[in-house]
Amino acid sequence: MSEAEDVVQDAYARWYALPRSRQEEILSPGAWLTTVTSRICLDLLGSAWARRERYVGAWLPEPLPDRTEWDHAGGAGPTGLADPADQIVLDERVNVARGPVTVTGRADVVRHVKEAWESKDIAALVGLLDPAAVMTADGGGMVGTVLRPVEGGARIAQYMVAIADKAPGLELLERSVNGVPGLVAQRAGVVMTVASFDVSDGCVTRIWAVRNPEKLRPWA
Repeated sequence: MSEAEDVVQDAYARWYALPRSRQEEILSPGAWLTTVTSRICLDLLGSAWARRERYVGAWLPEPLPDRTEWDHAGGAGPTGLADPADQIVLDERVNVARGPVTVTGRADVVRHVKEAWESKDIAALVGLLDPAAVMTADGGGMVGTVLRPVEGGARIAQYMVAIADKAPGLELLERSVNGVPGLVAQRAGVVMTVASFDVSDGCVTRIWAVRNPEKLRPWA
């Protein structure tokens, strides 16, 4: 999230580094700043894709809490994206047709998932998950998690219950994740996982679980 802010600061730093005479020669400072910012972003974007080629397991954008809960000291910027390539990935992920779901309807589904997960009710979880649901987890090689997406509602439900069995004392909280209802799992007050959901026709179709500690700093 800090990289977007760094790009803007870098662009302005370059502007103020220009001699006064050079600034006066530029007819449109806004256009100049836009061009410089774009070039810096392109350079950063290239390095971002290179980093992802070396990333361990699946890569997901950093999840964001509600705007009022952002940890600005941790670098949460106005764009809400940690990496210049985040928006491209988000656009690719959501470029599918889905039935309309109200925020209230989505929250209800997420709440039912939370309750079924807490009670380790596999049957209830299976009923809430689309048969073709997919769960993707991002641990970045820093914490244990599946390296490949888990496909199928039944398999996801079994995996979620297995996680609950291996992590006694895990507390699930309903929180806004990327602007929509999601779940935060914490243990002894430490956030371990932030999960966001895609819901269609009353069923969860996608789950994105971020466990990489470096991507959870805004949630501390």
